Amino acid sequence: MSFLIKPDLHASYPVVQYAKGSWIVDNSGKRYLDGCSGAVTCNLGHGVQEVIDSLKEQLDFVSFVYRS
Repeated sequence: MSFLIKPDLHASYPVVQYAKGSWIVDNSGKRYLDGCSGAVTCNLGHGVQEVIDSLKEQLDFVSFVYRS
């Protein structure tokens, strides 16, 4: 069994229409449980207004800082 870490740039993938809570919905209406996370990240869910408000407020000060 082999695993692809990088996507095949020539393949066709579903297109995200929207996300809410722990679910992502593609343009055909299919729902996917968003169980992804990476090092130093945590999936808080999509559309959490408190998180959105905090992000918008922080963007007034700085939009990106390299983590290293």
